[in-house]
Amino acid sequence: MKIYLIFLLIFIPIFNALFNGKVIKTELMTFNDMLFTKIFVGTPEEDFNLQLNLSSSIFWLINKDAKLTWKEPYDVHPPKKRYDQKNSSTSKILQESIKKEKINGISISDKIKIGDVPLIKVPFIAAKFGIPEFYRELDPISGSFGLSPKNNLHLNSILKNLDKQIITIKIKGGISGGGKIIPVGIGSLTFGGEDNDCNKYQYVPTGFDWSVGLQN
Repeated sequence: MKIYLIFLLIFIPIFNALFNGKVIKTELMTFNDMLFTKIFVGTPEEDFNLQLNLSSSIFWLINKDAKLTWKEPYDVHPPKKRYDQKNSSTSKILQESIKKEKINGISISDKIKIGDVPLIKVPFIAAKFGIPEFYRELDPISGSFGLSPKNNLHLNSILKNLDKQIITIKIKGGISGGGKIIPVGIGSLTFGGEDNDCNKYQYVPTGFDWSVGLQN
C-alpha cells in the first residue's frame, strides 16, 4: 500500500490503524526558517511544537531529564518544554532504551491529538541524548515529527484508515519569508485528504523513484 504526500510527495507504507474515516488538518507555522506544527500529547494533554522533518522517520520530544549540549536558559532563549511520562495516565513505556537517528531515549506510546482528532497509542521517543544543538535557538520547538517514508512507525499508526492515504502540505509564500522573531502561520498540514486550495498535481505511484509536476 502506498501513501502519496501531495506537494512534497513522500510515499509511505501503512501498517496499523487507530480510527476510520477521518481527515486531520492542523496549522503550519514557521520560525527561524523551520516548519513546525502543534501536537497535543498525553492525558491531561500538553501542547508541543514539533519541527516537521522530511529527512527523518522518527517522532521525538525532549524528555524531562534530557541532557542538552547547552545550558538553559541560553542567551535570550527560554528553557525547552519537556515531556514527563509520569504525568500522563495514558502513557506506556515500550522500551527503556532506544537509539534512532542519533536520538537516544525511551520508547513511549501515548495519546496524541492533531488538530481536533485524538489518536491513541502513538509511538515516539522521549529523547534524553542527541538533541541537535541548533534547537537551542528554536524557542518554540521542543521536538520533531518525521515525515520520511522509511520505517515510520508514528505515521503508520496514524494514517491507515483515513479517508484517503494522502498527506497534503499547503504552504503560502516562502518558509524563510518571516518568523525570525515570533512564529508565523504559513499554511496547513492535512492527513487523509487533499487541500482544495492546492494546485493540480501529478505523481508516479511508487515507493522508490518518483517525480512530480505542478500546474501554476
